[in-house]
Amino acid sequence: MHPDKIKKPVYMLALLVAVVSIYFGSIDNPFVYDDRVIIAENVNLNDIGNLKKLFNHDYFNISGERSYRPVATALFFIQTLVGGKNPPAFHITSILLHAANAILLFLILSSFANARATAFLASLIFALHPIQSEAVNAASFVEDPLAAFFLLAALFAHIGAKRESGGFSIPRLALASLFYLFAMFSKENAAVFPAVVLVYEWVSRRKSGFNEIWQSRTAYFCYITVFVIFALIRFVLMANSESGALPVYPAGSFVESAPLILSAFLKYLQMFFFSSGFSLVHCVSNPDTLMTIKPILAMLFYALIFIAGLAFVKSEKYLSFGAFFFLINMIPISNIAPIGEVIAERYFYMPSMGLSIMLAGAFMNSGLKLESAKPKIMMLSFLIGLCVAFFFGAKTIERNRDWRDELYLWKSAVDVCPDSSKARTGYGRRLVEIGATPSNLKEAITNLEAAVRLDPRHYEAYLALGTAYWRAGRHDEALKTYYSAYAFHPTNDVRYNIALLLNSLGRPAQAKPMIEEILITQPDWNAAVYLMGNTLLYLGDIEGARRRYEHVLESEPSHANALGMSGVTYLQAGDFDTAISFFRKVLQIDPNNQAASANLEHAIRMKDALKKNRRQ
Repeated sequence: MHPDKIKKPVYMLALLVAVVSIYFGSIDNPFVYDDRVIIAENVNLNDIGNLKKLFNHDYFNISGERSYRPVATALFFIQTLVGGKNPPAFHITSILLHAANAILLFLILSSFANARATAFLASLIFALHPIQSEAVNAASFVEDPLAAFFLLAALFAHIGAKRESGGFSIPRLALASLFYLFAMFSKENAAVFPAVVLVYEWVSRRKSGFNEIWQSRTAYFCYITVFVIFALIRFVLMANSESGALPVYPAGSFVESAPLILSAFLKYLQMFFFSSGFSLVHCVSNPDTLMTIKPILAMLFYALIFIAGLAFVKSEKYLSFGAFFFLINMIPISNIAPIGEVIAERYFYMPSMGLSIMLAGAFMNSGLKLESAKPKIMMLSFLIGLCVAFFFGAKTIERNRDWRDELYLWKSAVDVCPDSSKARTGYGRRLVEIGATPSNLKEAITNLEAAVRLDPRHYEAYLALGTAYWRAGRHDEALKTYYSAYAFHPTNDVRYNIALLLNSLGRPAQAKPMIEEILITQPDWNAAVYLMGNTLLYLGDIEGARRRYEHVLESEPSHANALGMSGVTYLQAGDFDTAISFFRKVLQIDPNNQAASANLEHAIRMKDALKKNRRQ
């Protein structure tokens, strides 16, 4: 049987089953890396009323994001509402979204004549390739599959909107425009959609010339209008002034960074075609000039892919589309405009679709008309392609295991890239988090000191090192290190840690200005408001402290620490009944809270002593 004779629903079901089978073991994986900050520790997701804050500058306070990506954050709210903060709920969403992307890619490629088998094989290679493991396993990286989903949905709607007469179905065109807007508000790299549409129209045209492309001018106008609206919202109305320093080119300027950027391209190709070198962090050496082997090879590969796109535009349209789809989607991740990282596996989520199409085309005898090829030869090619796809699937299962243990994930990153400040920082920070034993702290400090040496301006390395020093009892070094982080990157997380340490050292007068700086820009950050309450209490301002605790309790009525410290303010003011009620509320929430138990007993004794004195 010729593989093109297999029905679409069968292929679609096969894609769903393949994805679920490969990623089924990941469902019980814990939250790792950014998941803990963006999801697990983000109490704002617990209140569905915070959804309204997606549309104003409070977004950056409740989301944990530095960029405006409200569609992804809205998904986190929905997931939390449905499944709580349970990792399986988030992982299932990512897996199904990835499967949906594979199916959408299949449907889009099937629109090319006689390409159903190739469409399936390309979609299967994309779905099962281990380079997708990062985007699927890390719940907070769902923004990449989500942006891809809406971009593919927009393209599918665009294809369905086009009429035989050359016009467009207005409702479907509006739907495509809406999907495009959702894609960009999931992640900015989806902005390339108009270029993708242009390539699709050019490649899939039935006649020579650009007449059919010109017939789509209404659609292009809609999509460009949507992009302008997005740009105004994203970069003007919702620009994040608190995001810290803007990303810079990895080597200082674009010209100086070009050899490094091209070398990163070769790393992507290595991971895709050889299925090796996967890591949370990647080290790419920076060649001195463009006239060295890696940049030259990278430019040669870019040129070959571009030439292939031109060469196959008439004979193998899907192959041509794959080449240009790859090149277009490489633009946002190539640091032409700096994005902060040279390479990350999740960035390659959409470009890998283009390479998957090209690889599938190679197996399906590209350059031959499918209808003229012998069915047995085509079936053999198809089966070989399936074997390669399932080989990728086996490598994905292996890679998925890395995400079960964050300490191992970071340790493997250090092993792969020992000269990475980011890898050393992540590993050292995780060692501190899992337990401040002497051996953990020693290894953490060793790695974090190395991180600072590798990148003297890496504020997160200083921040983690300061915490490690603090846990080790080296308070002066901790404070000095925190101030180094503050000098390089004066953001609120640095201010918070400095204030917290100053309070613990009995220096609340120095801590207070730091917290005031935080509250100027984040007045509703409950952790900082609570810390200000503690600081004022240390300084003897009982009423000021109580007001801060009440502010916290307005949005978090079950905030045990704020309840407990409110009780302390009433205890110090001699209002024992109110203090007792607060301590009992704490124990209802946390029956094992020793501080609340001790304070409750003390308040009861003080109340009894007061009654006794009054009777006497």
